[in-house]
Amino acid sequence: MNSTIKIISFLILCTGTLVQSFSQDCKGTLIIITDRTESLIYLNDELIGKGNIQTELDAGTYYVVAKEGGNNWEKIILSDSVKLSNCNHQTLTFNFDDEIYLQSNPQDAAVFRNDSLIGYTPLHIANSFRSLQLIKPGYESKFISLKDYDRDKPFTLDFIGKVKETSFYEQDLFKYLLAGIVVLGGTTAYFKLKADNKFEEYEITGDQKLLDETERYDLISGITFAALQLNFGALIYFFLSE
Repeated sequence: MNSTIKIISFLILCTGTLVQSFSQDCKGTLIIITDRTESLIYLNDELIGKGNIQTELDAGTYYVVAKEGGNNWEKIILSDSVKLSNCNHQTLTFNFDDEIYLQSNPQDAAVFRNDSLIGYTPLHIANSFRSLQLIKPGYESKFISLKDYDRDKPFTLDFIGKVKETSFYEQDLFKYLLAGIVVLGGTTAYFKLKADNKFEEYEITGDQKLLDETERYDLISGITFAALQLNFGALIYFFLSE
């Protein structure tokens, strides 16, 4: 009797050990099916093969991309994500002929399905989804469904963030004032040099015409210098008032 109990206990212990060992070694299986045998399959941005693929993976969330093969310049790219658990299998199907081009306004919105990120707009996705969520910082998140899809009308996200105030340095006025200082400064210096040269010639020759030209160049130089001071004053004013 005691021997029988010992044998049964030993068998139970061995069975438990085998079950535990099997559960630890059991991985998840991901099956990827496409309707294009030449399509490239990427798993977490790493190329793993072409066409239909079956692979064993550790438990976790994976980002899968199917990229149309061939020499077509405008290649269709389909993406999806999947969450695997141990000893379980998941199947992803990519039909390039049954895809839609999802757009949003503004672009670069994150697209989630069941809390899993599948990509950023604009992107091609399978038209089998029931509900997706668009998320972009500064904008109200939006749930969309296939029945709301219009290929010619992007999904619009409502802006809820704070509008960034443009600094004075980023405004066109700053550029105009700065350009004005450069132009007026150069013009003032040019006519002042012309006046000095004419006056030197007048001192040598005593020609009244040269003196008249000197006064004319001095007048132009004075006007542009006054405009330069006004321009510079406006620049300082806007700089201090910001």
